[in-house]
Amino acid sequence: MTDKRMRKTVADFLKTALVPVGRTLYIYGGGWNREDTGAGRETRTLGASPEWTTFFDRQDAFYSYKGEDAARGGRSYYPHDGVNVYCHEGLDCSGYLGWAVYNTLETENGKPGYVTKASGFAAMLAERGYGTLRKDAGPGTGYRVKPGDIVSISGHVWISLGTCADGSAVILHSTPSESRAGQPGGGVQIGAVGDSEACEAYRVADLYMSRFCPEWYRRYPVALKPEEVYFSFPGDETGCFTFDGHVLADPDGIRGMKPAELLKVQPPAD
Repeated sequence: MTDKRMRKTVADFLKTALVPVGRTLYIYGGGWNREDTGAGRETRTLGASPEWTTFFDRQDAFYSYKGEDAARGGRSYYPHDGVNVYCHEGLDCSGYLGWAVYNTLETENGKPGYVTKASGFAAMLAERGYGTLRKDAGPGTGYRVKPGDIVSISGHVWISLGTCADGSAVILHSTPSESRAGQPGGGVQIGAVGDSEACEAYRVADLYMSRFCPEWYRRYPVALKPEEVYFSFPGDETGCFTFDGHVLADPDGIRGMKPAELLKVQPPAD
């Protein structure tokens, strides 16, 4: 591991991961290559792709990642004939995580990427020697997720922004959440894992998405996800991954912060 990598921090990772929030839509296969076999151009490039914002600006609350709404002429954003036609326009969950990890750990463009299937993303990082994978995370366990943890569940992967006092969690992920017009669109956003909209995580996510991502917030409410799904780890490869200190140091004490404290120090870019 290079000296430059060793100087990276948890704060660097979360600052990077917050960059596409509220300006990048969900695309099935977004961030993968056109053949759907691994990382695409954008997820092996430093910086956020301007194509993501351009695509976001062209859409509205009627955008559907399935692309089947009449308002869009029945256009499909799904892969066709084994090709991710729209892979450059946005990010899916593992594309987003792959971009965030690459832009934190790498220092030049074009190196091998980190995009892989969502359920195995956390295990992939552990296998590379970047940290540890655990199954005992979430409510009712001995470990509550901390800022910078990466959590792989069946069919999805997300980043933790920490656990609130009431046990709910604030998260970062790319998910096709429903718009205020009832369309499955969504994308990269701050969300909540909890039992109701009264949980602290929902209030924190709502505050920061409304304040720092107003155009997104006009289209999308905060997506609240159930604990029993987002902390379920079937099979061998799912689980909660934590970076080792020699990969991401924590001189700022980020991992000890609650989500509201963290986002006050390091909000999304407006």
